[in-house]
Amino acid sequence: MTGSKTKGDLRPSIRRRSLLGGAFGLAVALSFGLPAEVAHARERVEVVCTIPDLAHLAKEIGGDAVRVTALTSGNEDFHAVRPRPRLLVALSRAELLLTVGLDLEHSWLPPLLQSASNEAIQPGRPGHVDVSSGIEALEVPCESEARAGGHLHMKGNPHYNLSPSRMRIASANVLGGLLAVRPESRSMFEERHRDFCRRLDAKIEEWTLRMAPARGAALIEDHKTWAYFADEFDLRIVGEIEPKPGADPSPRQLARLIELSVREEVRWVVCRPELEILARKITRGSEARVLALDAASRRDEKGGYIGFIDRIVEAFVGSAGT
Repeated sequence: MTGSKTKGDLRPSIRRRSLLGGAFGLAVALSFGLPAEVAHARERVEVVCTIPDLAHLAKEIGGDAVRVTALTSGNEDFHAVRPRPRLLVALSRAELLLTVGLDLEHSWLPPLLQSASNEAIQPGRPGHVDVSSGIEALEVPCESEARAGGHLHMKGNPHYNLSPSRMRIASANVLGGLLAVRPESRSMFEERHRDFCRRLDAKIEEWTLRMAPARGAALIEDHKTWAYFADEFDLRIVGEIEPKPGADPSPRQLARLIELSVREEVRWVVCRPELEILARKITRGSEARVLALDAASRRDEKGGYIGFIDRIVEAFVGSAGT
């Protein structure tokens, strides 16, 4: 018959109706009751962290009671994260948001939070935790420096994740956030936190012993990043590669850095991997070694946060002269 459809013609329509029916069925399930395995998943705390270091802490303390998402991968510029739909979806589902604070995320997180429309994790709510609470910031610019502009860290250096003793403080703030949203899991969270602190304290003692021969040694950094690591292990930061964040040194500034490297007997030039070639120019005529390191852990960091600091310490002590 003219205009009739064959059996083969009907299959795409049937598949489309099947898919639509499946989506409708899922919506009904979400509204009126979840399958057991889905319900179990939703019992876990949905934790979103701005950097992987905080995600590792949340996993250490939360265990199987949390599902953790890091908004960043660990090797990007945390001051200029590109908003993406994936980040918005994660924030819209979150029960707990853990932030580094000290304005690390100020250029990109607030617009995402506004778009996510999730009241539970807005600033001032129990589900929004600034993990820098109780950590004394280093390198807070004085008034004249602030007026001069070009300073990236107006509230002080936010890279305290490079100091394991400060991350011990941060872990207590993570614990507090988890307790605020799941008070019924107090005993489990507190026990896991105590276990993490015991392991971290033992590693801090080990790292301090390993770094002891380098005490007082000088380093040049790419920009103001490594202050907390230097403070933790009694190192001296004598200069920065970038005169302003993101700006390469001029030939004259580069010559000064080369002279500084020799005069101060700089042991390391520490930089982001993308600046390694430039950093090597600074070591001309000196015995300084270039350490091309990310300043935060990776999402898939072996050993989590403790594994990250293990890797950093190994890079320092494994270089010549340590």
